[in-house]
Amino acid sequence: MDLLGQYGDDDQQTEQPAAPTSTALVNIAPNVVISDRRINDSLLVNPYTSHIEYNAKIEDLYCPMIGPENPHKGTNTIHEGIGGTGTNSNLTGYIESFHINKYAFDRQFYKEDEQRALSKKNKLKRKKAAEYMGPWAKFDIEEDNEEAMKGFTEEAFVEVDENEETKLLEQDEQEAEKLERVRLAEEEVASKKRKIIQDNKPAPEEEGKKSIPEATSEFHLLEERDYLNRTFISPPTFIKPISNYKESKCALPKKWIHTFTGHSKGVSCIEFFPGYGHLFLSTSMDGLAKIWDVNNHRQCVMTYSGHTKAIRQCSFAPDGGTFATAGYDQLVRMWDTETGKVINTLSHHSTPYAVKVHPNPARNNEVLIGCSNKKIYTWDSRSNKIIQKYNRHLGAVNTITFIDDNRRFVTSSDDKTLRVWEYGLPVEVKYVADPTMHSMPFVAAHPNGKWLLAQSLDNNILVYESSKGFRQHKSKKFTGHVIAGYAIQCGFSNDARYVLSGDSQGNVDFWDWKSMEKLKTIKCHDNVCIGATWHPIHKSQVLTCGWDGLIKLFE
Repeated sequence: MDLLGQYGDDDQQTEQPAAPTSTALVNIAPNVVISDRRINDSLLVNPYTSHIEYNAKIEDLYCPMIGPENPHKGTNTIHEGIGGTGTNSNLTGYIESFHINKYAFDRQFYKEDEQRALSKKNKLKRKKAAEYMGPWAKFDIEEDNEEAMKGFTEEAFVEVDENEETKLLEQDEQEAEKLERVRLAEEEVASKKRKIIQDNKPAPEEEGKKSIPEATSEFHLLEERDYLNRTFISPPTFIKPISNYKESKCALPKKWIHTFTGHSKGVSCIEFFPGYGHLFLSTSMDGLAKIWDVNNHRQCVMTYSGHTKAIRQCSFAPDGGTFATAGYDQLVRMWDTETGKVINTLSHHSTPYAVKVHPNPARNNEVLIGCSNKKIYTWDSRSNKIIQKYNRHLGAVNTITFIDDNRRFVTSSDDKTLRVWEYGLPVEVKYVADPTMHSMPFVAAHPNGKWLLAQSLDNNILVYESSKGFRQHKSKKFTGHVIAGYAIQCGFSNDARYVLSGDSQGNVDFWDWKSMEKLKTIKCHDNVCIGATWHPIHKSQVLTCGWDGLIKLFE
């Protein structure tokens, strides 16, 4: 029993409830900043005052009047802002993360052309106003000089030793003579090199094969790469290519701003760098092709010499990394724009009159060549093989123009016909001929792809549909210029509002696309103006070339 009683006492002791213990209260609410405490605290900023009597910290300036304090604020307020524990992240301020969409970023990064034109116009006005001083300006200047000279004495002037002056002049003359000797030596070496290349041609390996001359190139700038390690073909970051032709609103050029000189004979073809236009390519009758800078120094960047006769036409690849040239020496060369090396050369038994690199970037190694033997060839510049032949024309092929998203192309010939081809199929899709038609040495496509502009040798520019039946638009015709006998280039402005063309008088003519009214004529060259093209970015810049050997830029 005693044992049972002890057992029962233990159970009772275990079942008794434990005495309540005191628990510590946890306050999870952050500290609250009250405006009264801020005002009373002399170390904080009073928001009701208009000035601050001490150099306040940035966390004091941006501290809320009423609200929770920042629990993550650290002691180091200079370098902890990026990690989230401080306010400042820079020695001179603070950095905050901010999101901006692509449209707003492009609008701020790429300056609007209208604003730039307006600011440029205002600068010119201010400059002209500052330069003009009135008819009595010279008398005012003389009086001002006399008043300014009153305060000076003879002691203020230091006599210049004549011997030192003569020594300096002699040193300048010697340096100038040295530079002139170096320049003449470089020219002599270059001329000898070219003469050796032309005279010492390699002998043909077999009968019936002609020797191909060596191709060289010359870089004219001081540095091949800039501070960002970019080459000269890299487009500037501030240039935004136009995706839709309706985005730009072009204006007619008003003045001549620059002349590019360097070709010794007439210039036959010019073409802007695709999409950006910061460079342009020119070919000449002296057998040279040149790349020129448009935006900065406006000088020749590189010269490519690989033809022994005049170059007929040139064509950029869609990315601008390569280009093709066709010459009267029956050679077609594919060049690397950046290095100046020849990728491959096609030696043909007929003269190539037209050359066009395929506009599709995936096929930039395929080149269409229209020849004097009435045929069109597709040349693969990588394998140096002819992969397709189109043989339907009855005369020399003059021009090749891609349409319908590069699925088809149009050719014109001396047989006074237009033929439409499916790319890769040697049979024409459409045959356009009429007894009243003349030969059309140049064809350009409308930016929307629905129309074709054909330069006819009867001094007219005709319009054809590039879809459906390829019919001529009888009521739309541009006249008023003389081009008979010359393969003169024509084309559209970026927004397709204007039509431009050179002529045999050395002029560039502009028409309105809708009304067909002749709007303007600019005298550009002393001889035939063979080429005229609109800048792909700038809304009022036009580039022209002529048989006087000059290339001119108008704006």
